[in-house]
Amino acid sequence: MTRLVGLALGSMLVLTSAVALAAPPGPGQRFDCSQGGSGVSCASDDTGCVPQTKDDPSGGTVSTLKCGDALGKAFGSAIRAVIKCHAKMADSVVKGAPVDDEACETTDPKSAKNKLDAAILKVSALCTSTQLTLAAAQESTLFASKSNPLSLDAQAGAVYCDGSMSIDPAGAGGDDAGTVDTVAADKSNRVKCADTTGSELGKLVAAVIKCHIKLADSDFGGKDFDENLCEENDPVKGKSALQKYNAAMVKLTGSGKCTQACLTEPNRLALGTNILAQAEAANAIVYPCPATTTTTTTSTTTTTCPGGCCCAGGAPSTFSFTTGLGSGTCGHLDADGSPNFFPLACGGLYFGGANVGVPLPSKVPDYGNSILNASCSGSTLTLSGTSAAQAGGNKCIKGLSASRGNSCTTDSDCAGPCGTSADCTPGGICSASSCSNAKCAMMQCTNAGCLYGPPLPIPNSSHSGAATSTCVINTITANGAGTSDCVAGSVTALNLPLNSGIFLDSDLLAMRCSGGTTPGANCTGGGGCGTVAGGSCPGGTCVNDTARCRSGGGEAADTPCCSDFDCITGFCETGSCQGGSNANFGCIADADCPGGTCKTFIQPCPICDSITAKCDGGINDGLTCTAADSPIDGDFPTSHDCPPPTAGSLGALPIPYLLDTGTISKTAVDLPDQVNIFCGYCKNKTNITFARRCGGTATGTVCSGNTGTTGAPCSVAAPCLPIPCTSNADCSGQTQGLGFPSCGQRTSGAFTASNLARTIVETGSPATALTTGGAAKPAKLVSIFCIPLTFNTLVDSAGDLPGPGAVALPVTMQNQ
Repeated sequence: MTRLVGLALGSMLVLTSAVALAAPPGPGQRFDCSQGGSGVSCASDDTGCVPQTKDDPSGGTVSTLKCGDALGKAFGSAIRAVIKCHAKMADSVVKGAPVDDEACETTDPKSAKNKLDAAILKVSALCTSTQLTLAAAQESTLFASKSNPLSLDAQAGAVYCDGSMSIDPAGAGGDDAGTVDTVAADKSNRVKCADTTGSELGKLVAAVIKCHIKLADSDFGGKDFDENLCEENDPVKGKSALQKYNAAMVKLTGSGKCTQACLTEPNRLALGTNILAQAEAANAIVYPCPATTTTTTTSTTTTTCPGGCCCAGGAPSTFSFTTGLGSGTCGHLDADGSPNFFPLACGGLYFGGANVGVPLPSKVPDYGNSILNASCSGSTLTLSGTSAAQAGGNKCIKGLSASRGNSCTTDSDCAGPCGTSADCTPGGICSASSCSNAKCAMMQCTNAGCLYGPPLPIPNSSHSGAATSTCVINTITANGAGTSDCVAGSVTALNLPLNSGIFLDSDLLAMRCSGGTTPGANCTGGGGCGTVAGGSCPGGTCVNDTARCRSGGGEAADTPCCSDFDCITGFCETGSCQGGSNANFGCIADADCPGGTCKTFIQPCPICDSITAKCDGGINDGLTCTAADSPIDGDFPTSHDCPPPTAGSLGALPIPYLLDTGTISKTAVDLPDQVNIFCGYCKNKTNITFARRCGGTATGTVCSGNTGTTGAPCSVAAPCLPIPCTSNADCSGQTQGLGFPSCGQRTSGAFTASNLARTIVETGSPATALTTGGAAKPAKLVSIFCIPLTFNTLVDSAGDLPGPGAVALPVTMQNQ
């Protein structure tokens, strides 16, 4: 439904440019002011042009104002009508008396499609052939069956995403996507949640179209119009289209009806955000631009692609990006009165408040490949998530031993048949011919349930900090959506919301084999560091892989240690200087290694050994693997073939993750009980503890588990979560226990104690023009987000959570 609305919106959108001060773009000029105009009327992320005439389609005119306005209204009405059809059909299925929606959508004289056709016919005399051609193509797409991923029927699956019963009475063979739960005790509430979400999305569509029409009319008349107030953010009245939608979603959460995991409040809010991003990128369908004409002294060249795709090499079907290694600076922190006081590195992950104890940044793995579907209009690509089958690159990592490494699209592909538990990978039990631990790792797709990137190690190399080192497994929680521009090579608001599974593994490989037949293997004895497992390292030696002593006091280089007592200097560090004047002495960060770098000994994620191609550590220890990233430090390479021990799981942190090639920022606010807050959660300001409830809502059941855990009284649909807030008023009802009436984060600021951060800035960069089928080009994707606490005291203290997070990803991007 996100793409449902976004696409449809796109088909009818008037491009919003913010109103400039008396200098809006004029007829025939782009709404982004790239051909004229200035000030707040310029919308840099919008496509399309101000109509050339009011109502005269003759003389080579590409668009008229009256036609564009009418088409926008007509498509908006049609979309809302189809949403209502889907709701009626879904309700009928839940009630046990299924009724197909085809009459409502297409066949009845008063169907959504017939009303749309009548509206287009009524205004056709005022429309150009370009506008009518685009409208017809868009109508065909919107009313196609679910086999077309951009159709309304296909995108209904983003809202009706619960249970296993198809909303189409024809079942899986029908033309409508979407499922409902017909057996849950609260099935009526669940379908009401989906119906309400769909209805509010329809309202958002209509409201945004009105804003766009006002903008087009104002630009055409040479008048200013601030569409941002109308569409996204009205700071005084709070009545913009998106603010109204968000308020409706918060109210819906309070009703307690949304218990399905796919329609959590963050996912529903993301639907609205995605609609706006897609809408602003697809306006050229209703308000197309004139052909580009370049004149020289000898010839005139005209390039036209209205209604088509302007991407070099033709229309791409997919867009992909692959992470790489970073260098240099991609962002900074500003403090009050001290701008740009702290640089943010490219390829680095930052997290926490001012008191974060983990040396930052953490390195982001390379070779993480993400593939999205692409639909082209002009130079704009509307991006949508790919399924495991569409993206490929999936393989069995657990389950039936004989299937490990095989291609798969679901966990069941990896389950059996087994005869006994010995046929399963470690930890699996054979029951009913299936291994209980079957897992298909879906590593390139971008729909809900797909993995995002390789396992991410977060080693805490601070002095004596190794025990709080974690391994993070990121899983996408809602179908990917966003926009790209093939001419600029840019990406805007690519939404890939994540659940970050946190595994508190400390250092999995305190002792490792050197030489012999099992180099790199874990040989740690029962006593941990300094003890050797019997029979380990045939033909080789078991060596300390925990730490080295710092330089000074006559300490010899490369002196292994397990604690400070083993060192003359009294400092045993979990890194070793590679090169430079302190080569082979203990270190915490590169600053300890003049002329060299600090390589960590901490492996919080299992390693896919680059020599043996086998897992070192973890539940698949000793099994074959393929490295998913480079050996960029001592905690790499990692691989989903080598999952972390399940015993270390602390739960999963929901991360709102939006990627962009532009410059983005987040500014902290001051509240009565704390200043410089980037990410507020309801807390007790005296003992710095935080409230938690099932679903993370103000009225959910009080719970006591770690973030993301689903044990009673919570569930998969409503896990135990902290409660986000923007003011103390949001926390007024949190009177349980000692009370949590304050809104704030653990510690003010972000990422460093050198100053109190007020603003986080990350600067991406586009790839320049991308040719379909051509070579991948370098770019930078950036994101700033909030990270909740885990409710594990050691981890939250080390990471200073809850708090902000930021990342800048060097990538290569490609259209295919």
